[in-house]
Amino acid sequence: MHSLIRPIGLLSLSGMLLLSGSVVEANTNTKSTQQHLQPTAPLVSKSQLTREQALAIASEFAKEWSSMNPVPTDSHFTLNEDMNLSPTWTFAWESSGNIDRRKPFSLLVEINANSGELNSYSISHHSLLANKSKKPISLEQAQQAAEAFLRKHAGKKLSSISLKPTPLSDNRTALTSTEYIFTYQRQINGIPFPDDSVRVTVNPNGTIVSYFSTWSEDLNFPADSKKISPEEATKIFKESPFITLSYKIPDSTETQRTDPRLTYDYEKELAIDAITGTFLEKPSSSVSSNPNKRSPIVDKPLPPLHQGKQLTQAQAVELAQKLIPLGNWKLTEAIYQKKDREKEAFWNLSFERKTQNHEIDTISLMIDEKNGNVLNYYLNVEKRNKDTNKASIAPEKLQQLAIENVKKLAPYQAQTLYLDKVDHDDQPDYNDTLESSFMFQRYIHGIMLSAEGASVILDQQTGELLSFSSSISQVNFPEKSPDYLSLEEAKEKWLQQLEVTLTYQVKQEDHRDKNQQSSKSNPLTLVYTLQPSSNSLTLDAITGKWIHLYFNKPVEVNQTEPEDLQKLPTDKQKALRILYEYNAIEPIDGEIKPKEPIKRGEIIKMLVAILSNGNYDDEFIPKQASFHDVPATSPYFGAIEFALARGYIPQTKSLQPEKPITRAELAESFTRALGYHSLAELPNLFVASSTDTANVKEKGSISIVTALGIMETIDQSFKPDASVTREEAAIYFQKFLEVYNKMMPEGSIYTKSRH
Repeated sequence: MHSLIRPIGLLSLSGMLLLSGSVVEANTNTKSTQQHLQPTAPLVSKSQLTREQALAIASEFAKEWSSMNPVPTDSHFTLNEDMNLSPTWTFAWESSGNIDRRKPFSLLVEINANSGELNSYSISHHSLLANKSKKPISLEQAQQAAEAFLRKHAGKKLSSISLKPTPLSDNRTALTSTEYIFTYQRQINGIPFPDDSVRVTVNPNGTIVSYFSTWSEDLNFPADSKKISPEEATKIFKESPFITLSYKIPDSTETQRTDPRLTYDYEKELAIDAITGTFLEKPSSSVSSNPNKRSPIVDKPLPPLHQGKQLTQAQAVELAQKLIPLGNWKLTEAIYQKKDREKEAFWNLSFERKTQNHEIDTISLMIDEKNGNVLNYYLNVEKRNKDTNKASIAPEKLQQLAIENVKKLAPYQAQTLYLDKVDHDDQPDYNDTLESSFMFQRYIHGIMLSAEGASVILDQQTGELLSFSSSISQVNFPEKSPDYLSLEEAKEKWLQQLEVTLTYQVKQEDHRDKNQQSSKSNPLTLVYTLQPSSNSLTLDAITGKWIHLYFNKPVEVNQTEPEDLQKLPTDKQKALRILYEYNAIEPIDGEIKPKEPIKRGEIIKMLVAILSNGNYDDEFIPKQASFHDVPATSPYFGAIEFALARGYIPQTKSLQPEKPITRAELAESFTRALGYHSLAELPNLFVASSTDTANVKEKGSISIVTALGIMETIDQSFKPDASVTREEAAIYFQKFLEVYNKMMPEGSIYTKSRH
């Protein structure tokens, strides 16, 4: 196994994709929960730096932006005693003079008030969002900029940080203006401490736009004791149920696939004490009993609270009054809401009543418009003159009350709910209320449904319902359980993608005893955890193949480049690698085959990868195929439907995705992607740029792509009907990228992260 710790001076060549559209962040240290305080003598006396000394340090950063005419606008002091952190001074600058206020400049700098080291730094201005060169900065260039900033400003932290390795599956060449976020993890005695880190954001120009550190003070190291070996820890993990089988329901709309996915996932928070060899917390699979050995809360389906047409407001209010005692409560609000991108909708109802003390009690209620299930209920009533000495109701009776509440408030699919966890408070909350909580998990065929079930919180002394929530998807499941990988088979596959790693963790203290004083230092414990090769993998339990955790796309793990790719000249190798990285082309008999004609479907996949920055989602593609020769089972289906919906390809009866694309067709594809197709079709606007395109219908597109330098003519001949090889297409795509990036508006940034 390779080490997870890497010296900061070395470069790594991978990046993890995040969601597109990320913007420059402006953070201050969020570890403290204290409010910012105006500097006063008693408070400032607890820091070693005066405001003037800290301002002198912070002002060095403002000097670097003198062209923006920065002027100080705010400063504050934060004590941070509650989190046992050093106090901080924070300073803010904005522009003065004739600066466009619609695009303001702002600079925020936070200084450790004891050491004078930089805690955080962020800068924001519209010019920083623009890539001046219009050429995507590479991962290596961005990392060099980040590490240069660290060497200059990280201070003593520099010797205690390490850049964490990131998965190979995310190591793809940037296609457009790209912002990189690098996370440097703290290491203590060569052992990672994941809770502490330094994060640096590099914009497309190579400018550092933010720096943010999370750094604990007064760490309490455990005594030096004999540890179990990584091999012993691996054996313990292997013998435990460290993975969970569950159904997952993708987000859906009326036109989208909503079939449940059966997957195996590992438990990310699982940790083994490196000294004792025991789990800090038992794997959830061993905590939750096998549902086949238990009974659901009801033996057969209950009638739903509502059927037929969608619930109206009047019906929703009437149903609420039927389910909840609302005699002297007044309806104050009724809002109809629909989940983003989904077909589920609900009514949000609010009720209130005035008390004798002229205070206001409230009830909020959310009801599903289709089946009437209560999705959320919350009672906000101040307890007055409560008898804290009153005996609690017996746990068995409270449990039965919880079950009855689920049956009454969420009967739809109640036959699939099992009581999973019970927790009885032994100390009252801020309202002098002892609570009992009951978690119900949903199972189909004895298999858990991720994030589905119900929860009930009751007053232990009165049995009153304090809050309720339920989440039951309305999708169809197969009548019987499908065949899927055994637990042992899935564990073997997961262990190939997980590395057992020794790390420090903050030891969780038990504060249930009110008289117990929390330690002012942070006690650490050595643990073994599971580190994945990729943070976006999940194992399809039916096919045994890896798929993307969020996009349901197949993922190639441990992918190695075809040998013939590495033998090509550097320029062709680099160009073809992009097509290969974004899965536009697949190896043929294990080789890249650069002279092989490229197919129409492959071209469309690459165009979509560029135009979506590799982030288009097959989950949000209509079920119905738009071309009779591109069914939903086609490897090109998602990309082709995505391209059609955005006008990148025309609507025809058939597409022939396996047919080699011609040079004329490729020219038209490029002009459509650039938004020039309408211009290209204007009659008599373009003079043929070559001797063999005068009568070709793509004449306008050919003139545009040759004028832009994307494609070329040879001896005044374009050869419109000739096929295009893979290596030719790769070179054309590189030139297309250069043109496309120059057209991108300012602020169009994609984010990659190292962490």
